[in-house]
Amino acid sequence: MRDVPLTEGHDAKGLVLPDFDVLGHLRGKLQAGVTRRLDSENIEFQGVKFTTFIPETEKPDLEISMDKSVFNLKTQILTSNVRSTVKRTDFEVAGDTMKFEMLTRQGTRAGNVKMIVRGKARTPGNEPE
Repeated sequence: MRDVPLTEGHDAKGLVLPDFDVLGHLRGKLQAGVTRRLDSENIEFQGVKFTTFIPETEKPDLEISMDKSVFNLKTQILTSNVRSTVKRTDFEVAGDTMKFEMLTRQGTRAGNVKMIVRGKARTPGNEPE
């Protein structure tokens, strides 16, 4: 997401921003309830759902939900200082703050972090060999 077609100080409702790799594969899609360009480098989103996709298959991988966040066009980092959630089929993690680097697809969470891992329960006698 290098260019967002929004003038500074104006709002857009229902904005959808796809993110493609150099080969044209869908890497991500950001959907926001309200979007506002704060200045030449920062965009504020409210009611955000960001989905990452596996480039080879374009199937959904992660879903990130947050009430409010700011995206820096120069650093390509999405930050949120309100509780947000990351979900995948095998886990869910929530925290009070989040930082997600679009280029590396790596994120960090802090403050009251809670993680739920889904999968087979390990009980005595059924551990992998």
